[in-house]
Amino acid sequence: MIEDFRTMILNGTTDVPVSPYLRADTTLPAVVYDVQSEEIERTLAGSTAVRTTRVELRALAATYAAAETLGESVVAALSGTIVGSDIKGVETGSVARDFEETVDGQNIPLYVYEIDATVYWRKS
Repeated sequence: MIEDFRTMILNGTTDVPVSPYLRADTTLPAVVYDVQSEEIERTLAGSTAVRTTRVELRALAATYAAAETLGESVVAALSGTIVGSDIKGVETGSVARDFEETVDGQNIPLYVYEIDATVYWRKS
């Protein structure tokens, strides 16, 4: 599921690294994602193959405008065409904007556009 989800983000952004963490050699802008939780749907007969996964994404850039543009591109990509056979739907729950003063001890401003998304998928 995460590879299909990552492909959806890559399809909506141009030459932007998408990774589960901010690598030391990554140039901005970049997108970082983190799986927050995963629920397995259950019935009286037991668990099913249907999963609900909550993912936090962070669009990172050196300027507010670049972070906003990248974040909105990611939101648009997530509401677009479903990639892969496992993902059944993606819902964007909320967005937030933030600022961090430094990146890894360097004096570089980091603007953040946070996106909370829920991915509905079937484990194959």
